[in-house]
This record gives sequence, structure tokens and C-alpha cells, in this order.
Amino acid sequence: MNSNDLVVVIPGIMGSTLIRDETEVWSVRPGALLGAIKTFGREIKSLELPDGIGDESPDDGVTAGALMPCLHHVPGIWSPVHGYERIVERLNSVGFSTDSREGLGAPNLILFPYDWRLSNRYTARLLKRRVEVALQRWRDAAIENRDAKVTFVCHSMGGLIARSYVYLEGGAEITNKIITLGTPYRGSIDALDKLVHGPMKLLARIGIDFHQFARSLPSIYQLLPTYACVERSGDVDFLTDTSMPDLSGARVREALQFYKDIETAEESDADSASRRHAIVGTKQVTGTTASLSSGAWQIHSTYKGEDLGGDGTVPAPSLPKNVRLSDNSLRRVADKHGSLQCNVAALDEIESVVTATRLIFKARASSDVQVNVPELVGSSDPFRVEVVCEEGPQPLVVSVKNEFGFEVEQANLVARSGFACLKVPSLPPGGYTVEVGGPPMGRRVNPVSSPLLVWPETKN
Repeated sequence: MNSNDLVVVIPGIMGSTLIRDETEVWSVRPGALLGAIKTFGREIKSLELPDGIGDESPDDGVTAGALMPCLHHVPGIWSPVHGYERIVERLNSVGFSTDSREGLGAPNLILFPYDWRLSNRYTARLLKRRVEVALQRWRDAAIENRDAKVTFVCHSMGGLIARSYVYLEGGAEITNKIITLGTPYRGSIDALDKLVHGPMKLLARIGIDFHQFARSLPSIYQLLPTYACVERSGDVDFLTDTSMPDLSGARVREALQFYKDIETAEESDADSASRRHAIVGTKQVTGTTASLSSGAWQIHSTYKGEDLGGDGTVPAPSLPKNVRLSDNSLRRVADKHGSLQCNVAALDEIESVVTATRLIFKARASSDVQVNVPELVGSSDPFRVEVVCEEGPQPLVVSVKNEFGFEVEQANLVARSGFACLKVPSLPPGGYTVEVGGPPMGRRVNPVSSPLLVWPETKN
């Protein structure tokens, strides 16, 4: 380990367990995703937040427990996401530990679970207290640590929390790097989709409860897009310039002010660009804009007619302000939003930053693929895995694994004319991962991992 930074890992929305009265109300273990969703559904009404909560806590006894270790998903809240075990294991392997007994004198790795229902401003204030105490302890542990700073490793909404702390809560002076994976720097149209569209019919009653719960959360509003995303008469407008009959205008304006405050502070900090290290997902079909017709919202995966891609959840335009899509400071990984923190290329990039060295690998020709898989299907429904390649013919291997990582389906395909499709038969209820890569002896394909939830049929 060449760096003496304190490393802080911040997960995305849904990525922390929630506890009340010593009982886990949101937690997932391998093989238990459906049970966790149903348990959460039984508690959901009591977990809704009151109107006007703003940037405060409801003091309802809910606390954060730990980072989610495995696949987790609350339909209607956000995309399915793999756990954070692999990123913690990689950091452990290069000398960062949450245990002060490993000859370090103090932990140099902090895992920061949080109550993801609440405003990111509120969570940033909690982060300030946790980080500054931990950094002082690390600095006091050894003479060589006296000038140590903090490096944040953040997935998704975790990056918004870190930026809020650094630029709105005085953390810039002690922060070395902010490494983000799939952070919606300018929001995501997926949040608009979740807020304005009604419950998923497949989920029946529990879907209604999830939808009402989502609309009570400041954090969801703070994921709304701030870039011009509303298509109208051949142009695009901002959400704040659009009449939104389904949403509270005041809540939307408050949420978008959150971004504006961070961006204003970033622009006045000469070190903000060098501090930022953004890893973004690319080449996946991603909702990017929306249009409003007769009171109904339609989501589109294009921007002024052009498909810019993204990670399937966070679109390409959701970059730091004034950063171009072609900017060479961005690190691009062709994978889905919920898998970026497990992606080997992304983990290699994180390791190279936190250890302050460059990793060199023996490389061979490789290609990226786009993988289209539904996030939610019924247990009686077959589904399609569609793969788009830049080149062809391209041999491919499609593997479907359950929550324990056991393979339940596998097929070899050849993408001809840049396209291949596999029809997967219906699967038992539970969580799955569809992985698409290349055969061992073929041209290397950078693997893409797409989480999937199979919901049990509703009995009439």
C-alpha cells in the first residue's frame, strides 16, 4: 500500500441495511431477496416520511446497520444492485482495513451505511461527524499519517453525499479524491420515471405501497435530473420550467437546488476537477429524456434523437457540469449501474487510485457489448436477453446465475451483424444475474452483468 489516505466507502440508495428496535427492516442475504422485499413491504407504511421533512430526520427509531452484501432491490425505488462485498474485499487486499488490530493502530477503511430514505444534505452532516473523527484517529495512530487525507469511494447516490460533504460541509480541505461509480452528477430520468408512473401491476398491492413510499422520500427527489431533459417541440427544457401535475413543484425545486448549491461551490474550488475521479457506465440502453402528452409521461432513451447510452439507469448527460462526453478525465466501463462496483475493470481503476500507483496488465483485443434484460419479470414469463456488439460475428456466452452464484442457464451465441438474442424460459421466483461475455478462447468481450428480479405470480 503506497497511500496513507483514510478510505471511506459510501453505497448507493437501498445499499444500507435499516434497523428499528434491534430488528432489521431492510436487509438481504443470499437466496433471500424475495423474502426481504416482502418483509420490507410489511413495514413500508411505517417507514414513509412525513410531508415537510426537508433536510431533517423523522426520529422514528430507524438507523443504518451495514452495507448490503449481496443483490438487493426494492421495485419502484431504483434499479437492482449487486452488493458491496467485492469492493470491500479488493480494498482489504491492498491494505485497507476496518480493523484497528491489524498493526495499523487505527482503521484506515471506513464503511458508511446510512438511512437512504433521508435527504442527502442530512446524511452529509452525519458523514462529516463520522469522517472527521475517524481521520483524526488515523492521523494520531502513526507519525507518517499526520498529513493523511480522505479518499471517498462512492457508488451511485453515495457520490452525491460525498460531494455534499466536501463542498457544502467544509470537507474539501481534508479530501484527496472522490472516486464515483455511476453517480448521477446531474440526476437521472429513472427517478422521474419512478415518481410519476404508478405502481407496477405485477406487484399487486405491495406495488402501491412501494410507490407511495418512494414519493415520500427526499432522496428520490434529489435524484431527479437537473440537465434539460423534457422534450418539447423539438427542443429540451428543464424540469423546473415544466408543469408537473404528478409532483410537488416545491419538492422538485428544493431537490434541484441541492445540485445547484454543490455545483456553485465546486466551481469556486480550484481543486475540484483534480479531486474528482468519475467512473461511468456506458453503451447500455438508458432512459435519458421524457415528454409529457395529455398528462402522461413518456421516457425516451435518446437526446434530441441521438442515443447517448449510459449504464442503464444513469444516462450519459448526467456528468459533472461543464464536462464533455468526450472528456478524457472520465473512466468508462461498459456495464450496468447495479454492477459497476463489482466490475473488474472498475475495481482495477479504484485500486490504482487509492494505492497511488499505476497497474499494468497484459492486454489483448477486447470489445464492449450492450445487454438488454428486463429488471422485473413474472415467474411464468420467459424473457429475452438481447446483445448488441460493435463487431461481428462475435461469439458470446450468456449465463444466468441465481442469488447464490450457481448457474441455472447457459447458452453460446454468435452475434451476427452486431446482434444476438436468447429467449430464456421462465424461472422460479428470486433474484438472478444475467452475465454476458466471450468464450475462453475467443476474442475477449468485456463482461456485462445485469441483475434481474423474478416475481411470483399473483393468485387471483
